[in-house]
Amino acid sequence: MWFTTYVIKVIAAVILVITAVCVCLHISGIVESYHYDMKVKSANASGNMNDSSQGDNYAYINSTMLTSRIMIESLSKGKTDMILESSAFGRYSAPFIVDKYLYYTYYKPAFDENTAGDYYRVSLSKGKKSPEKLFENTDQPDMIACSKSKLYYFYGGMKYGKIYERDLKSGKVIMLKKVRCEGSSPTLFSLQDKTLYSYEEYTGELTSINVETGISRAYNISTDPDDYVLDMDIYKNNRLLLAMSKSGILIYDTGEKKIIRKYQVDLGEPFSISPSTYKMEYRSDKLYYYDDKYDLWQCDIGTGATSKLIDIGEYTSWAIDTVSYTYCDNYIVANIGYTNPLKKNDIRIFDYSGNNAN
Repeated sequence: MWFTTYVIKVIAAVILVITAVCVCLHISGIVESYHYDMKVKSANASGNMNDSSQGDNYAYINSTMLTSRIMIESLSKGKTDMILESSAFGRYSAPFIVDKYLYYTYYKPAFDENTAGDYYRVSLSKGKKSPEKLFENTDQPDMIACSKSKLYYFYGGMKYGKIYERDLKSGKVIMLKKVRCEGSSPTLFSLQDKTLYSYEEYTGELTSINVETGISRAYNISTDPDDYVLDMDIYKNNRLLLAMSKSGILIYDTGEKKIIRKYQVDLGEPFSISPSTYKMEYRSDKLYYYDDKYDLWQCDIGTGATSKLIDIGEYTSWAIDTVSYTYCDNYIVANIGYTNPLKKNDIRIFDYSGNNAN
């Protein structure tokens, strides 16, 4: 009898200690979430699968052992707001902003880390509305892109995949295009201006769909069977495609359907870079990209001249695991993750000249 009582007291004491530790960590997370340090901004943030910027706002994840939060930081004002907080042991993923709406995935509390999450959006306008569920976890698409009023998404198949359009007001869904995918998902799925681009690494084919007219075209922009495109942008009235592939920077003329210029750049070991998360940025005739060490470079598209803009290793003494770059109107945000799982991510802010703005 006494032994049973002793065991119960020990278990109760252990539970009490664990609860106290969790509460302390939870409270410290809240304090950290609202603290803006102009030298170092730390957050337990996940990498963003999409460009999470609108203007100079940056959305990211801040987590504790108990909860997960989506934070939005106004880079020009130095202000941080908590937008959403999960229930105990729930978690958010991949937040991004489009036209005053925040899009994100929410995972309900579960021990299985591979459980698919539900996909939501919530208005960021005054008088914040309740989150709107866009997809259940059972029908979560492989890729998503969105405009102010429509959602575009991709479902893969064994040989072909299908691209759909959903009107967010009426709920009407139409299939835009059937594309060859050979059982994989596009490594690039991007809505730019009025054109949706879908790039399939396996086939090397880029499909463009004018979302107003429905007219689609296909381009083969790979230079060899082993090459693949990491990210792309458009310029010159949508006629020219600017693509970063593992072999260099390609300028592709969609009218002539051929590469008209190529600049070889050293990305280090490109196979260590994930094509599904790679983000480059083109503006003012400069292309911003990073190498396998996550140092940020710029290339003059007119001349091909390159220069290192940010040596990310100078801003931390910890071993870097990954860095996700987000390009805002006036700032570049580097979200630095570390190999040490106990070290929280750091968020570093730079202007487009490479100057640290933290």
